[in-house]
This record gives sequence, structure tokens and C-alpha cells, in this order.
Amino acid sequence: MLVVASKPTQFRHAESMIFQSSFHLSQIFPEDLAHILPTSRNDAQCAVSPDREDYFAYEEDIFDSGSQLSSKQRNLAAKLNVDMMPSVFGFARPNVCGHRGAVFAEPENTVNGFRAAANIGCDSFELDVFLLKDGKLVVFHGDGSDKNPGLLHSYCGIKGSILDYNYDEVQRLKLRKECEEFPCPDDKFHDAYIPLLEEVLMDAKKSGIYVRIELKGPGTEVPSLELVEKLGMVNQCSFASFNHERVANIRKLRPERKPDGSHQYITGCLYNNDIPDNYVEECAAIGATEVHLKYDTCTKERVAAIHDKGLRSMAWFRGPVGMKEDSCTKYHDVGNEDETMYLAVVNTGVMIMCVNKPDVLLNLLGKMQSLYAQ
Repeated sequence: MLVVASKPTQFRHAESMIFQSSFHLSQIFPEDLAHILPTSRNDAQCAVSPDREDYFAYEEDIFDSGSQLSSKQRNLAAKLNVDMMPSVFGFARPNVCGHRGAVFAEPENTVNGFRAAANIGCDSFELDVFLLKDGKLVVFHGDGSDKNPGLLHSYCGIKGSILDYNYDEVQRLKLRKECEEFPCPDDKFHDAYIPLLEEVLMDAKKSGIYVRIELKGPGTEVPSLELVEKLGMVNQCSFASFNHERVANIRKLRPERKPDGSHQYITGCLYNNDIPDNYVEECAAIGATEVHLKYDTCTKERVAAIHDKGLRSMAWFRGPVGMKEDSCTKYHDVGNEDETMYLAVVNTGVMIMCVNKPDVLLNLLGKMQSLYAQ
């Protein structure tokens, strides 16, 4: 949704501002800035827990902890090539997607977490899907990389992968409140469990919230597609994956288009740090309708290139552990998914933001909309 300034002249002074994220935000939102602007870093918030070493053994990132980063690399706004100031022309409000639900309110990838995302006011939520040995589809993320996902160590306190189990066994797995990927209150775990995808979709169908399905595990595309169709939710769900063959398979199976020429079935190609020069053409070639970029690779230029090709754009944020890592070691101009960080990404013009703190993003967007309504 495009929000246009009712009085563009109110922003003319912004053209002469020198780039400083805190300074510009103070011009936009002068009231109660203490909870918006990162001031000094809290070393305790950046402390490493025993679980973290195991988790990051599987994480891939372009930054080595011992590397020397330039000042631009440590500045998220500069890396995305955006100014931390309002445009005189208004802004395009992004779709707010709850990453794995609302992880600071309820355990990730749970029915209660997805309900919380809907209650907060999210436009959509994202979930991760695995196909078990018995053919059941479950919603789970787990440890590991995209090449070796679904590991249970920090999530459930046992070795192995969720792919090693059938659903009867999965029902007996307990989510560990000690896992750092679960920043929600401890009392939310007494009834937390790993749900079936069908249960999650049926609940979302009642509320009407849009569901973004990440095909996390192997063999998930066909059964996920068939389940969405069985429930009559084709217009309420999309399919995405880092494994672009799964995205291509969805399009081969369902090439149908709407009367306006757009695809009936929405698909997205996910990218991490390694983005090829021809990423837009790569996505278009397999019939993807969306391109999903990691938040700190989602530059203004890349977003424009995606839109110029007629595709939709999404910025996805890492899980709570990864975002804590980034805010403590990489970007010194913004906080950990605070309003300054979200403002930098909003200013790229991206259409969808998949975030861990949707309430913070919704609050920021509300302020921006109020500003342009003046």
C-alpha cells in the first residue's frame, strides 16, 4: 500500500540533513525516543550461551568473526543504500509477516504462536515444513543449515533430525525453553508442541491470515501443495524454498494463471548471502513470483530490479540468535530489530518484511502512516 504525504513541504528540510540514523529518526518521531534509538550497547545482551556454539556450528555467514569490517559494512543503512529520513513522496507500506509466528510472545512454529501473530495484526506469518517418515507434514525449524536442516539438539535436547521420526514419536518430543531460539516467556512451554501443517492451516483458514510456507525439508512440495488445495486455501498460501528445484516443481505442477496474467499459485525463491548476478532472471526462469532476500542483502537497487521484472520482494530476518549476533557484531547504526533497523529496510521499498518482532514493525508503520496523514 502506497502512503502519500499530504503535505510534502513538511519534509523539504530533510534534503540538507547529514546522514545519521538517530538524528533523522528524531526528526520523524520526536516523542519518546528512548525506546526507539539504540544508545549504548549492553554487553550482557551480546553474551554467548553454551547452546550458541552448537547452533552456529551449522550457520553459514559471509562475515568471519575475526575479520575487519569497514565502516560501511558496519552501517546497515549504508549497506542497503538508504537514507534514514522520510521521503517527500510518502512510502510503500510493506506486508508484515511474523517469522515463525510471534516468537517473543509464544514458542516458534506453534499454533499459539501463529494465533498471536494474527492477534498482533500481522498480514501473514511464515512457517517451516518437514515431511516425516510416515508421510505426515509437520511445522518445525530446528538447528542446522539449509543443506542439513531439522536437527533437534538445542530445540529438543536430543541428537538426530526430525526426519528420523514418525508423527507418533514427534508428538512425544518436548521443546526446550532453554533454547535461545525461544525468547518467549518460560510459562508458554507447558502446552507447546510440534503441530501438523494441516492443523496450522485449518486454524489460519478461520482467522483469514495469509500463510507463507517454507518448504524446509526434502519431498515437501507435492504433499504441501495437495494439502493446501484440499483445504481450499490456494489464495491464502504461498510456497518458498532455498532449494529452487522445489519452487520449480510447484510451478511445473501448477502453471495456472489468473485472468490478469499473474500466477494463481504464489512461489518464492529464498536467498542467503550468496546472491548470483542473474538472481532476478533465475527466479523468473522457473516461474517464481517472489524473491526473498536476507534483510542485510536487500538493497534498494536489488529491490528495484525485482520490481522492474514484475516480481514481488521480501526481506527475511534471521532467527533471534542470528539477529542478536548481527546486532552485536555487525551493525552499529541500528539495534536488534528495533525501529531504526526496520526503518532502514522499509526505506528500500521492499514489499514484505518477515520479522521476529512484528509488533515493533507495526508500531513503526503506524507512526509513519500518521506522519503522512498530517
